Amino acid sequence: MHRRDHATDEALHFQGSDYLLVVRRPGACRITVPAKHHFLDIYLGKSDGTYEVAGFEDLGTVSRPSTFVFLPANGEREIAAARSGWSVQLAFDAARLENAIQAVGNGSIHPNERSGLRAICHAEDDTLLAIAQLIAGFWIDELPSPTKEEIDAAATLLMLRMRHHTRHSDIRPRKPTASSRWVQRVLDHIEADLSESHTLEELSEIAGVSPYHLSREFRKATGRNVHRYVTERRLAHAKRSLRNSDDSIVSIAYACGFSSQSHMTDVFNKVLGTTPGKVRREAI
Repeated sequence: MHRRDHATDEALHFQGSDYLLVVRRPGACRITVPAKHHFLDIYLGKSDGTYEVAGFEDLGTVSRPSTFVFLPANGEREIAAARSGWSVQLAFDAARLENAIQAVGNGSIHPNERSGLRAICHAEDDTLLAIAQLIAGFWIDELPSPTKEEIDAAATLLMLRMRHHTRHSDIRPRKPTASSRWVQRVLDHIEADLSESHTLEELSEIAGVSPYHLSREFRKATGRNVHRYVTERRLAHAKRSLRNSDDSIVSIAYACGFSSQSHMTDVFNKVLGTTPGKVRREAI
């Protein structure tokens, strides 16, 4: 049902009968989209970079945080992208969209539902972003692998949301904003040293905005409040250290910003339903 690309460790693939869903790490990649397949590429909260599609001069080359690209089915095409954050990509047979519409509508498909799809360049949609963040979270946050049914449902939700955009004109390209730049600066600061407290007041000084404005824009960009985001990054870093290093659990706890080993254990139990010791034993 799904496989990790062990050769590059750059992506996680979920293969359905008529779609391919990919959770992709930061970095450069080239994607070949088969003929008669729609393609959806969603950049997650802090992601930005470059984007080029063969045959699409009007799509531009710069991609913005929290935006998506949609290319309707046509001939086979190659996409070259580089991004600073994670993304979720979905290539799906055009017939799959019709089947999803049929299942939801429980009736015949109007001809307009089959035609008129247009390329969408780096537009924003909170619903698409939320679904993509949920899918990516299985790997980014190292959660238990999703079931085939869960992935099928998520892929269908993405398809149906795109169908909404083929029928409505309320979607607008997202312009780069000052907030996207300082949010990225705050994220980079957090990632550089997870052992720090990273209070809202400290981060607001780095961003040059008020704590209230930081809190609002940070949640909009990442889907999480500052405390939750920092906790998740600490947990992810701690899990990697437990699995890939011989450092003691107590030293890992301090390095990841926990006040003590027992504090880290409490957070592991509450958020992940496991303990640091168990994570380490499972890695041996």
